[in-house]
Amino acid sequence: MICIIDFDKTLLKNDFFKEIFYRTLLQNPFKLINHFLIKRSSILALKNELLLNFNLHYPIHLLLNPIIINWINENKSNYEKIIIVSASPNFFVKDVLKNLDFINEMHGSTNINLKGKNKLDYINSKWGSNFDYLGDSRSDNIIFKNAKNGFLIKGNEIIYVKK
Repeated sequence: MICIIDFDKTLLKNDFFKEIFYRTLLQNPFKLINHFLIKRSSILALKNELLLNFNLHYPIHLLLNPIIINWINENKSNYEKIIIVSASPNFFVKDVLKNLDFINEMHGSTNINLKGKNKLDYINSKWGSNFDYLGDSRSDNIIFKNAKNGFLIKGNEIIYVKK
């Protein structure tokens, strides 16, 4: 069995896209208006555009969620692989996590925004249905329902989600 973990607000304490989105909204709202109303581009295209030149100015260990890291350390022997699957752009996930040796694979969005059903379809196509999942958002509900075991990250705790 494998363990699949979400990136933003699960493995990491923060959500980079939301941070840069709100910063852009305050500093340059016309960039967002242009993106959605004039270009009529997707949310994934916006993620790519905003995160392309984002530079992490602090060590990644400061952003890691200690609750998840402890959970991984306690449970990694139960899994063949620990895999990150994220709606964040693939290039960004791999760049941020490149120095973490406890992650076996990292997958982010490329052509399809890996959120909700899209993420579940991606997981099933690559690894089948024999997986556990750790996530934090309402859009993860469909994944929790299809995982062998689901773990919801809520505040400072991990809640076991039964099918």
